[in-house]
Amino acid sequence: MHDGVAQQDEERSAELVAELLGPLTNAGIASKDIDEITRLVMVTAAHDPAPDDVVGGLVSDADLAVLGGSPAVYTRYTHQVRAEYCDVPDPLFRAGRSEVLRGLLAGGPLFRTAPGTTRWQDAATANLAAELALLAA
Repeated sequence: MHDGVAQQDEERSAELVAELLGPLTNAGIASKDIDEITRLVMVTAAHDPAPDDVVGGLVSDADLAVLGGSPAVYTRYTHQVRAEYCDVPDPLFRAGRSEVLRGLLAGGPLFRTAPGTTRWQDAATANLAAELALLAA
C-alpha cells in the first residue's frame, strides 16, 4: 500500500530473478539479459522509467493496466488488494489506500506510452476516483 512496501516487494522479486535465472548463464542465458529482466522488475516499483526507455514504459504500462480495466476487473483488483492487506484494520487500510489513490490521481499521467494512455488513462482515472469515493463513504 505504501511505496516502501511496494519497493520491498519489487526488490524481493528482482532478487528472485537473479536467484532463479543466474544459474542458467551456464545454459546460454546471458547475464546482461538477466540484468535487464531485474531492471524491468524494478521499473514497476516506481512506474517512472526514463522517457527514452521504451521497454520500461511498456512494462510499466502493462503493470498498471488493471487500473484502466472495466469496473468489474477493477473491483476484483481492489478485493485482491484488500485481501493482501487483510491484517490491516479497516480504518487504517481506508486511510492508507486513500492516500495511495490521491497520489496516483495527482501524479499526472499514469501510463508512459501513447497507446497505454489512450487505452487506459480515462478509465483508470474514473476507477481510482470511484474507489476513493467508496473509501470516503
